[in-house]
Amino acid sequence: MKKLNLTPYEVKDADGNLIEKVIPKNLAEVVLMHPQRQLNGSGIYHAGKVAGKILMEKGDIVLLEDVEIEELKNALEQVKGQSKGHYEFVCRVLDAEDVKVGEVKKGEVKEKK
Repeated sequence: MKKLNLTPYEVKDADGNLIEKVIPKNLAEVVLMHPQRQLNGSGIYHAGKVAGKILMEKGDIVLLEDVEIEELKNALEQVKGQSKGHYEFVCRVLDAEDVKVGEVKKGEVKEKK
């Protein structure tokens, strides 16, 4: 699994003027469902599932299965003409941290090391 940072960020010019405020949840949906991808029915279905998972996340971090992060990476490769504001998002996707997820049985407490 990969941990993707969804914290909104600002893009500024060299003088410190705000160019745009980027909301990664919205950007992920736009990239995943972009017409340039020319998705067929099953492609739209899978991209929509990943977009929905990201959009429904209430916090600033979403855990994505390897296949989900690959869908997002593929979308970023297929969509052309991205803006300066996309750079941070692309970095977050490509550098998403690996996390280990294990099953915890009811009543069991995992120790932090």
